[in-house]
Amino acid sequence: MSCRRLVFTLILSVFFSVVVNFSADAQKGTAPSGYFPMGYSGDTFSGAFVPSDDDKLVKLVYQKGSKTESFEGSIEAACQAPTQADPHVTKELHLSSIAAGTVLTVYYNPTTVKTDGKKVRTNLIWGIRFDVVNGQALTSPDRPIIACSHQQGSTFRAFN
Repeated sequence: MSCRRLVFTLILSVFFSVVVNFSADAQKGTAPSGYFPMGYSGDTFSGAFVPSDDDKLVKLVYQKGSKTESFEGSIEAACQAPTQADPHVTKELHLSSIAAGTVLTVYYNPTTVKTDGKKVRTNLIWGIRFDVVNGQALTSPDRPIIACSHQQGSTFRAFN
């Protein structure tokens, strides 16, 4: 009986490890618990930035092996990043100033808008976080989410 239990435990451990590793490599995710704008559903996407001619469009590409996924979304308003001199003072961050290949995580709400009388699904981005800049991983949990929204208030949301 104990041998069966040991085999069952080993199989369960291997299954759990595979699921955890697959989830850890995923580019689409859920925001951690924290203070977020009202109505935020917790959706995130991480990938390499692809420059665009549109000053409100964010394109990201996630690539691992032969798997490639892309994300496209629009910012709600001009992004306001904290300055290095004083993190309480913000300055507009133009998307055109972000280098190609910079790894970002975007915080967004999927939504539907009417375009030419047709309903079109779109992703409305309210925030951006830098993850890798010039090949250097930014790992500080205190790095800011750069606001790209008109909304000022935020409430605590538990997503995990």
